[in-house]
Amino acid sequence: AEKARAALSKAEADLAQADKDMTVVTFGKPDATHEIRMSQREAALLPYRQRVREAAAALAVIPEECRTTAGCQPGWIR
Repeated sequence: AEKARAALSKAEADLAQADKDMTVVTFGKPDATHEIRMSQREAALLPYRQRVREAAAALAVIPEECRTTAGCQPGWIR
């Protein structure tokens, strides 16, 4: 569980940093260039978001696995 929590924390931190680094700033009314840059930004952030989803899913499975494993108490995982 500790490794899964650490992986989730790392994935969230990487996403936050990438989100910060890929900020798109537009002055005035957004035009087609803004839309293109935003779609490029979203495409670039997609792998980070996917990694966060995968890490969260891996963490969510652990209590159920513990529940079905003999001798494991789900409270230990929480």
